Amino acid sequence: MKEQIIKLFDNLNSEFTIGLFDDGLEKYVDKIINTASIISIVKNDILVGFIAFYDNDPNKDLAFLTMIIVRKEFENSGYGKRLLEFSLNEIKEKGFKRYGLKVHIENNYAIRLYEKYGFVKIERESNFLYMEKIISQ
Repeated sequence: MKEQIIKLFDNLNSEFTIGLFDDGLEKYVDKIINTASIISIVKNDILVGFIAFYDNDPNKDLAFLTMIIVRKEFENSGYGKRLLEFSLNEIKEKGFKRYGLKVHIENNYAIRLYEKYGFVKIERESNFLYMEKIISQ
């Protein structure tokens, strides 16, 4: 899966990934593979997209969406929404209270998507917004 994820990153719009991989892309991919929950969509043996989120808080207070990516040619096909819905269902089933994320301030499409699913802007951190959703049980 590591190689498919790296190939998918190569397909991204680089302006939104600047600063995400300070320690290098391979280290970041290793980190999410080893410590995050990953839900992926594969079509004809091609990784269409994935969502990675941390749901390892022993108090089940905060789960954190670290990455959601959909291959460019599959954008606006509903895959991002489905991945987000899958992750929301999973963290709700696990009993988490909140779901947080950071998004680039110029990524208006993603911000609108998160707002549609109940995430609210909490604070701005440099070129990113921290958003959060309260998970109702």
